[in-house]
Amino acid sequence: MIPEYLNVKAIGHSLMLVSSAYFLFSALATAQAVPEFMVTWKSDNYAPPSYQGKVMPVDGSKIEVALELIDGGKIANLSGLQISWLINNDELKSGIGLKNISFTANGRRGDQLVEVTIKNYKGVDLEKRLDIPLTDPELVIIGGPTIFEVFPYFFNVKNINELIISWSANGRPTSGSVESPTALEVDTSSFPTNSEISSDFIQLRAVHSL
Repeated sequence: MIPEYLNVKAIGHSLMLVSSAYFLFSALATAQAVPEFMVTWKSDNYAPPSYQGKVMPVDGSKIEVALELIDGGKIANLSGLQISWLINNDELKSGIGLKNISFTANGRRGDQLVEVTIKNYKGVDLEKRLDIPLTDPELVIIGGPTIFEVFPYFFNVKNINELIISWSANGRPTSGSVESPTALEVDTSSFPTNSEISSDFIQLRAVHSL
């Protein structure tokens, strides 16, 4: 027969285990129940069709931002709640159910700071901060020795035809025929015999046509 004091200790130990498990479960459930922001953004400037990465914004780019709130594994209904947006610490706009905004990137402010607040969601104001990095437009030249092609990245245009591209080779204006906005056939007849032309010696400039 087990002494009575052992039964008391065993029961007390069991209660401690049950109590610990309960509080652990409650803590995990509370942590899982915290709503999670899902904020996405995109920039509408240009990248080659073959480019599979994120199109990065530059100064003057239009940036679109979208918001969803995940609560309990489901998309929360924000249609009746006040949502406020700040860009670079300046108020952009606020409104009921305002989940989508757009703004123009200000290069003087560096990376763009986006702040969004959902007012009074289940009695609590929820806030989210997001940094959107800016970059510079870039021209990538490939090819040679007489046929070259340029790939513009992240210019503030929607179509390559909106850019005016000026070429030169070895510091000399080229007289070759351009078969497309991004391709150049270099006329090397005026160059010294046996001279080599590579992409390192091709210079170009791209500007907006408007």
